[in-house]
Amino acid sequence: MNTQTEMFTQSGNVMMPVVGRITQLTDDRRVELSKFAEDCNKNAGVDHAGNQSAEILHYLQGGDSLTPIGALRLFGCFRLGARIFDLKRDGHDIKTEMVTLESGKRVARYSLNKERV
Repeated sequence: MNTQTEMFTQSGNVMMPVVGRITQLTDDRRVELSKFAEDCNKNAGVDHAGNQSAEILHYLQGGDSLTPIGALRLFGCFRLGARIFDLKRDGHDIKTEMVTLESGKRVARYSLNKERV
């Protein structure tokens, strides 16, 4: 399922659009993530990296995996590796798998280690 989706990320007091293709998400999952992001953004500006980490953790806990481009499209997160580092530091068991895209580029894909979930 490919859908064109416009999401917004907060930068200071300005809401900035993040436009991209989000694939393999059901409508219910998209709504759930949107509501969770709204809850996280109620405290936006206090600890934006913490809000992104919470959103990413919630996404991974849903059984999904995430690549840097997916994090940018879903959460406006430019530094997924840093957020994963924060989550690992907090004790979450996150698996990193290097995958090759159709373009030939290699990227990290992150997921929760199912053996310990």
